[in-house]
This record gives sequence, structure tokens and C-alpha cells, in this order.
Amino acid sequence: MDPFGGQARRVGCSFGRESAVPLVDVTWYEGRSHEQKEELARAICEAFVEIGDARPDTVHVIFRDIDPAQWFKSAGLLKEER
Repeated sequence: MDPFGGQARRVGCSFGRESAVPLVDVTWYEGRSHEQKEELARAICEAFVEIGDARPDTVHVIFRDIDPAQWFKSAGLLKEER
């Protein structure tokens, strides 16, 4: 017996427009300053507010700084392609 009447249950989440949480995950080579990241995070937030109709307090940006020696594509180091 399905306790949810055939409906998938989403615990702790609401998928309405008001509660959507834009999450932008930026993965790039390490070496950018805190100021550069802050500027980019602000620009991303502004774009979601203006274009995506998101509230500023709901936009999340994560930066993942990767050592180029750890970034591979088709078994080859990407830094060798630069």
C-alpha cells in the first residue's frame, strides 16, 4: 500500500517558484582572488534576479578551485592543451 497515494514524496523541499534555490557550481583552475570570486558571485546573483526572477537571498554560488595537475580530459591533462 502506497501511503502517498501514488505521488512521489519530496521531504523538506518545495518546488514552487517562491522557494526555488538557484545553485551555481563554478569549477575552474585555482588562482583567482577573493575579490574576483566576489565580483563573479555578485554578477551571477544579479543575472538570476534579473533574468531568472529569483530572490537575491536564494542564490547560492560555490567555487571549486582545482589544481590544473588534477584536471584531466580524455586521460590527458588539460593544462597541456593550454
